[in-house]
Amino acid sequence: MGQILLVEDDESLNRGICFKLEKEGYKVWSCRGMREGKRIFAQQSIDLIICDITLEDGDGLQFLRDIRKFMQFLSVSVARIMKK
Repeated sequence: MGQILLVEDDESLNRGICFKLEKEGYKVWSCRGMREGKRIFAQQSIDLIICDITLEDGDGLQFLRDIRKFMQFLSVSVARIMKK
């Protein structure tokens, strides 16, 4: 299965999403902020990014813009999480 980077600052939501994805057989790299997410993305072969839009340490959309600089050479899918 693929490798997923989950960037979600809500601890319980982060754990819940990780649990479901790992149960389905995915390798999940989980973090709670932009800096750690960028580090993981640079070090791992990520197939999918799931990112909260409002993070404690910054804007999730900015995180995705920053990652996009590298994506021109990679094939990575992106999903955004938005809370109501």
